[in-house]
Amino acid sequence: SIFIFGFILYGFSIDFGYVLDDNLVNANNKYVMKGIHGIADIIAHGLLSGSLGINDSYRPLLMVHLAIEKELFDLNPSINHFFNVFYYSISSILLFLLLCRLFKKTNILFPFLITTLFMAHPIHTEVVSNIKSRDEILCFLFLIVSIYLLLNYLSSKKIITILISIICYFLALLSKENAITFLAIIPLILHYFTDEKIKRILLLSLPYLGMAILFLIIREIIIHGNVASIDPLYNSLAGIDSTSMRIATCIMILGRYIVLLFYPHSLTWSYSYNEIPAIGWTNVYVICSIIICLMLLIYAIININKRSIFSFGILYFFITISVTSNIFVMTGAAMAERFLYVPSLGFCIILVFLLAKLFRLNTFTDSINNFTFLYVTICVLLFLYIIKTFDRELDWKDNLSLYSAGIMDSPNSALSHTAFANEYANAALKNPDVNTRKQMLNKAINEFKTGIAIYPKDPISWYNLGFAYYNLGDYNASEAADKKALSFDTTAFAKAYNNIGVIMAQKKEYDSALVYFNNAAIRDSTFIDPLANLARVYHELGNHQNAIKYYNKCIEINPKERSSYEEMIAKEKALIKE
Repeated sequence: SIFIFGFILYGFSIDFGYVLDDNLVNANNKYVMKGIHGIADIIAHGLLSGSLGINDSYRPLLMVHLAIEKELFDLNPSINHFFNVFYYSISSILLFLLLCRLFKKTNILFPFLITTLFMAHPIHTEVVSNIKSRDEILCFLFLIVSIYLLLNYLSSKKIITILISIICYFLALLSKENAITFLAIIPLILHYFTDEKIKRILLLSLPYLGMAILFLIIREIIIHGNVASIDPLYNSLAGIDSTSMRIATCIMILGRYIVLLFYPHSLTWSYSYNEIPAIGWTNVYVICSIIICLMLLIYAIININKRSIFSFGILYFFITISVTSNIFVMTGAAMAERFLYVPSLGFCIILVFLLAKLFRLNTFTDSINNFTFLYVTICVLLFLYIIKTFDRELDWKDNLSLYSAGIMDSPNSALSHTAFANEYANAALKNPDVNTRKQMLNKAINEFKTGIAIYPKDPISWYNLGFAYYNLGDYNASEAADKKALSFDTTAFAKAYNNIGVIMAQKKEYDSALVYFNNAAIRDSTFIDPLANLARVYHELGNHQNAIKYYNKCIEINPKERSSYEEMIAKEKALIKE
């Protein structure tokens, strides 16, 4: 029933396409596109090395899964989404089995209610609906298996059991680095749910520490210490100069996470600049977050030796979210709902047992007949969760629906507006009706302006604005936007140079056009457009030898289009003979 429930919740996402950054691990990733022949490259490189050339994180297990799916089923988003739901459902079954083991003295209804609440919680829609976030699912799945086998080992004493447990923990690390937090969760579970002594607990935890060290060594060898610079557009915390204010904002975000667990409304894909503005210690939200977090932690620490379920749930939450809280290590995002995937289990455990306490149930001795009020309350909550999950899931159907929801649910996020604007502008270009296309482009331009007003330092937003203006026929505004993009990124933004060159060529200012096209070609040697444009400009100038030279360079980069370029070369040679 748990497996079926997973497909009831997320089954219709199987028909969804690639959204957000899914293409970075699929169609645009050269290693995944090789299928099983790309696995060696996947293991030897960072997560986005095959798509963006960025070698700053190491999560090969996700990429290996996607490469195998590419090999067996070709590039198919439905297959990828199916396996997201499949692994989610399988991990939920395993979670139920683990909870039954942890709460073996309680009625089996408790593990079941915790599992179903966890599955239905709307905060998980990002993880299940976003193919790239499968790393979260795989990580959690292997962590569950690892702990389950460790507990089995304590009763069976079979060495093979703990060896497989340790390997599963290593696989969790290969899925996502967040598994490192379970170095604290493993001894925590052993303390709360077994009779093992502290010395024995530490001894049992040592092999997992060894696996973590091995993973970190391999990761260091693969990424060579590369650490991507944090863009304030994606993580506004990176733009806060004051360490004190940054930490205060992080604590406020912790409070916001807790609120989302209780009230998962206005969910969004983008918490980028400036959805979460920098705030100081005197801010009321920071003060409230400090009070709540301190009260929870003090209660949890005081009750450690009492093995309180509430104490365990609280510590589990704070430990598992610590690595993505930005307090200790800066991540690529100030806040994200996927960061709550693993920590939310602590909330579900607390909620079920808190309700049981409110209804004065004895979780150890009461029969299921006494659980009527608890059962009804959880069912009402599940119903609300399911409705919200269905509603939120529809946002992930495609980029346009996701970004449309984003500008409503995170109106202060620059990225929400510019991402929607870019997607809407691309949709406009596919519209055959001239008037409708102009209306759509104007709407996209307004959204670009809104996003840029929030964060004016993003060159990509300026470039995309320039592209929208160009397609609208406003070449002066397009040129101005592209030059603004170059003012923030003069070293690498080849597309902006190319676009300005096109505008110069249209004005027949060929000397200026050549300068811009050359700049574009220098900054991106694989970018074919400026080379083809150089050939066309030299043709207009009557310099047919240079035109041939650049057409030949186009063939080198894109041999698949050899015939069309050779046709152009033949025309240039004919003109030389004349």
